[in-house]
Amino acid sequence: MILRWFWWRVNAICEIVATVTPFIVYGVIHFYFPDKEFNSPTHFFIIVPITTLAWVVTSFLTKPTKEERLLDFYKIVHPGGFGWKKIAAKLPDVKSDTGYFVLFIDWGLGIILVYMFLFGIGKNNSWCLFTRNNLHNYRTHSGIFYSETRGTSGMGRT
Repeated sequence: MILRWFWWRVNAICEIVATVTPFIVYGVIHFYFPDKEFNSPTHFFIIVPITTLAWVVTSFLTKPTKEERLLDFYKIVHPGGFGWKKIAAKLPDVKSDTGYFVLFIDWGLGIILVYMFLFGIGKNNSWCLFTRNNLHNYRTHSGIFYSETRGTSGMGRT
């Protein structure tokens, strides 16, 4: 729903299409390719480009938001970036926000960080202290035990 902040051409129909399309694509993938195993990062490489194409095409096929409403929005929010240059040119007295390039780089690095973390974890969570087996091993090897029958914890060997 934040697409509107980056490009004046995005309207409510584009946002609805961008919200609904991933569910449809996901269903189609799993209906027509039931034998294929699409894990979490894999199906994103299919869903995201199709969703992006859908809302961009929708933005050109539908009527844009009325200009007076865009001008009011720009006066209140004053979004910056290249997507709002056409509207910004009509309101030279309103100063638009800046620094979007740095924010875009931060956003991209955040996505890379999350994916690196997820791929680093993998399917084997043996590194994580908070999995059931690791907590059990930690408790038994460190001398801390938990009595499931009494619901109490204490020190000692099990």
